[in-house]
Amino acid sequence: MNEVFMLVKKLYKDSGGGINKVVMNRSSSLANRGYNATILTVANFDVHETNKVLIKANKMNKKVKHINLYDYYSKINTKSNISRKQKKYYNLSSILYEQGFQVYNNESKNYTEYFQNGQYIKKKKWHKNGLLHYIDYFHESKKRVKREVFNLLGYIDKIIYYNLYNRYKSHIQHLTADGFCFLDIWYKGEDILDKYYLFNRNSKEVKQFLSPANFHSHWLEEITSNCKHKPYLICDKRMFAPVVRDIKANVHKIYAIHTNHNHRKNIEFSEINTILNHIRSLEQVVTLTEKQKRDILKEYGDYNNISVIPHSIPEKPKITEKKDKHLVTLVARLSSTKQIHQAIDSFKLVIDEVPNAKLEIFGAGKMRTSLEKQIKDLNLTNHVFLKGFTNDTNRIYQKSIVSLLTSKSEAFAMVLLESMINETPVISYDINYGPSDIITDGLDGFLIKEDINTLSEKIIYLLKNPNKAVEMGKIGRKNILKKYNDELVTKMWIDLFKNLKDNDK
Repeated sequence: MNEVFMLVKKLYKDSGGGINKVVMNRSSSLANRGYNATILTVANFDVHETNKVLIKANKMNKKVKHINLYDYYSKINTKSNISRKQKKYYNLSSILYEQGFQVYNNESKNYTEYFQNGQYIKKKKWHKNGLLHYIDYFHESKKRVKREVFNLLGYIDKIIYYNLYNRYKSHIQHLTADGFCFLDIWYKGEDILDKYYLFNRNSKEVKQFLSPANFHSHWLEEITSNCKHKPYLICDKRMFAPVVRDIKANVHKIYAIHTNHNHRKNIEFSEINTILNHIRSLEQVVTLTEKQKRDILKEYGDYNNISVIPHSIPEKPKITEKKDKHLVTLVARLSSTKQIHQAIDSFKLVIDEVPNAKLEIFGAGKMRTSLEKQIKDLNLTNHVFLKGFTNDTNRIYQKSIVSLLTSKSEAFAMVLLESMINETPVISYDINYGPSDIITDGLDGFLIKEDINTLSEKIIYLLKNPNKAVEMGKIGRKNILKKYNDELVTKMWIDLFKNLKDNDK
C-alpha cells in the first residue's frame, strides 16, 4: 500500500486554521482511495483527546493515522501502565487542603497557593473540569524552581525546571506513563533551545541533537524508513522545509506552498525562502494557483518541479438556511493582513444607503480590541458584530446575502470556496493569489481594487438587489462543484505521486 505522510506542527480540536482543514481533507480523500495516509505532528499536545474530538466531529477520517513525535517516543519507551505509586501521588497531590499548610484558594481562577510559616511553598492549578493540571514549587526567594505537569489520565508527563537566577526554563523532562524520562530538552536563555537528549529504555542508548531541525529530521527518518515502498512526504508547513530537506531516508519529498511568496519575499530569512531559495534542488513543489506558479518560475527559474494543485471542497453541503437580505459576512483571522478595519470603514457608508444592513465578523485574533474600538468610534455597534470563532461556516454563509474578503495577501483563500459552495457570492479584493482564479467577476462575485468606496458600492448594490445576489450565489456553487470538487483535486495528487514514482524508474 502506498504511504503518504503529511507534516504539520499540530492539530487542533476545533480543526484550526486553513492548513489543518486542508491536511485533514486531503488525508481523508487519499485514505478513501486506498492510500495509507498519515498526519505527522511535532508539537507537544494531547494527541489522544484531539483525535477523539476530531473524529467525533467528522473532521478526521478514522482510516487516517496521526503520529506525534512526543507520543511516538513515549509509546516505544513505555513498559507498563500507570503504577500504583503514580496513582497514589496524583491522588495525594489533588487534595485541596493539605495538612501543615496555610492555603489561599482562588476559585474563580482555579488555582491554590500553599504557605508554611509565611513562606510560599507551592501553587496548584486545576483544569475547569476539576482535574489537577500542574504544581509549581518555589524557592525561599519566591522564585519558581520546578513545575510538575499532569496528564489528564493522572500521571506526570512533564517536569519543567527553572533557572533560579533568571527565572527562565533550564530544561524540560518528558516522561512515559510509567515514569521513564524519554526526552530531556535543555535551554540556554529565554526560550532559546540548547540541546535535546533522547533516551532509549531498551538499548540504554542516548542520542544528542543540537537543534530542533536535527531532532525532527531524525524522527522523520525513523518513521519513513520503516515503509515497504518509497513513501511520499508532503511538507505542509514551510517552517519544516529545512527539516525535510535534511532527511536522508529514501522518500519522495513534496513541498506545499500555502502562502503568498510575493508578500513575504522581502522579509529577511522569511520561512517561504527556505523553499524557494533551494527550488533548484527540490524534488517537487506544489502551488495552489497557476498564476503563482508562473510568478515563481519567472523569479526563481524553471526546473520542471512545480505542480499546481488547488484546495478542494470535500463536501456538498445541503442548503437549509434562508437568506437574510440584510446580512453581510466576513470570516477571517483578526489580524492586520486581513484588513478587516477596511470592511468596517466601508460599512459606515453602507448604512447610509441601507439602514438595516448588518456585518457579522467571525474569527479570533490579536486585532479584536482595536476592531471593537473602531466599531464603537464609528457608532456601528448596532450594525457590525464581532462574533468570535466558528466551526459552523456552512450555516453562516447560507444565511448571508454576500460575504467579503479584504485581505492584502492570500495564497488561495478557502473562505471563497466555503462561501460560494453555500450559494453566497463574494466581494473580494483582486489580490494575488486566489480570488481571480475562483471568482468570475460580475457572474458569481465581484473582484475589486483595494478601495473602501468601491467595496461599499458593491455591498450596497447586492443589498439593494438581493435577487441578483441569489442568482450569483447559485452560479458560484455550480462553478465550485465543477472546478474544485474533491474527486478532481485528489486525482491531481494521485497523478503527481504516479509521476514521481515513474521518474524513479
